[in-house]
Amino acid sequence: MITKERLSIFEKQFGQAVADKNISTFGDAAKYGLDWMYNAMQAENAQLRAALQNLIDEQNGPPLETRRAQWEVAVADARAILSK
Repeated sequence: MITKERLSIFEKQFGQAVADKNISTFGDAAKYGLDWMYNAMQAENAQLRAALQNLIDEQNGPPLETRRAQWEVAVADARAILSK
C-alpha cells in the first residue's frame, strides 16, 4: 500500500532526481515512477510473504477440530502462495 509517508519519500526522491538532471523527459519521469512503484511493491510483497510464513510456522493445527477441513484449505492456499 502506498501510504502518505511513502508518497512523500517518492516526491522528495523524484524532486532530487529532477534537480540532478536524471529526469529530463516525460519518458524518464514515467520510467522513474514505475520503477519506484515496482520496487515499493516488491518490498511490501516480501514483508507480506514473511508475515504469512511466520503464521504458517507458528500454527500447529486447527483451532478447533470441527474446523480442520477449513484450516487445511487455508494452510494449503498459504503454502501455494509461498511456493511461487
